Amino acid sequence: MKHVFGTLKRSMNFTHLILRGFRKVTGEVSIAFFSYNLKRVINILGVEKFLGYLSDDKIRNVAA
Repeated sequence: MKHVFGTLKRSMNFTHLILRGFRKVTGEVSIAFFSYNLKRVINILGVEKFLGYLSDDKIRNVAA
């Protein structure tokens, strides 16, 4: 778990929260974690394979 916060702080410059209030802070942190996970997926799969998954019909069927 420490790796995630270290990466967010150093690599993604997420050192403090800008917004106030529980709902807004939750949204801000959710966006930061989503960005971290998206960056990780792209690094693991590679850009071409990731874009292939996005344009694949399998994803549209799962989301429906």
